[in-house]
Amino acid sequence: MYGYWNTRLPSLGDGLLYHFTSSSSLFKILESMSLKLSSFENLNDLNEKEVNLYGVDFLKSAEVEEFILGRCRLLSFSRNFPNSKSVELGYRKPRMWAQYGDNHAGACIAINESKFVKENKEILSSCFNKIRNVKYVNWAYSDLNNSLVELPAHEFVVKYFNKLFFEKYKDWRHEDERRLFLIGEVDFLSINNCVEFVVLGSKFSSENEICRVLEDSISRAGKQILIPHDFRKASNSGGGINSIDWAHRILEEVEKRKMNSISYLKYLNSNGY
Repeated sequence: MYGYWNTRLPSLGDGLLYHFTSSSSLFKILESMSLKLSSFENLNDLNEKEVNLYGVDFLKSAEVEEFILGRCRLLSFSRNFPNSKSVELGYRKPRMWAQYGDNHAGACIAINESKFVKENKEILSSCFNKIRNVKYVNWAYSDLNNSLVELPAHEFVVKYFNKLFFEKYKDWRHEDERRLFLIGEVDFLSINNCVEFVVLGSKFSSENEICRVLEDSISRAGKQILIPHDFRKASNSGGGINSIDWAHRILEEVEKRKMNSISYLKYLNSNGY
């Protein structure tokens, strides 16, 4: 009746991006309908902020590293992945929940990539950017050493962005990462009208705060308004992750809030609740 779950089967190319986050960050994301880009200072793979270009003059190598740390930004997502003869939705990754989803107390937001790119068209068209899958390799940054000395840092990064930012050591392959890389002083990108659904972690316990954000969305002109059927709850299943419909729980919390929820309940009633 409602939402993504009754309209699609997962496929590798369905254009969904999965962003894992903590519960506190989830509320900020849903309030602003935007994602904060990461600088390379904050990445957990040290090789990506300490680009070791062996055999290259130290000053030139430092120049490239300084440019990357100061001017380059990333948004990282997971994507659907093959599992035996089927395809799994990208939120069904226990290690991602443990590492990026606040040890199962956070959430995973599924975002429509084509809508996301369209929503941010003006910003993206003003700067160098690429969005593509990460390739997992045995040795990163190979074949770059002899090229560095002849190019300024900006030109070097633009020319070799693929090897620098879309190749990672194979130990990270479980992430099935798709990332957006850009050069520029961009802090946030909009996900307004791009959210397909939200999966709450199995230890998520802040439904009341979710309801507050949903209620407040009514007063934010032009912002996407999520409904209870946009939410599911993750559950551990056979060593993996499954999910169950969580609309009833969200709706229960909304109805408990009474006066705070009048406008939102009217909106839900107009959409078939």
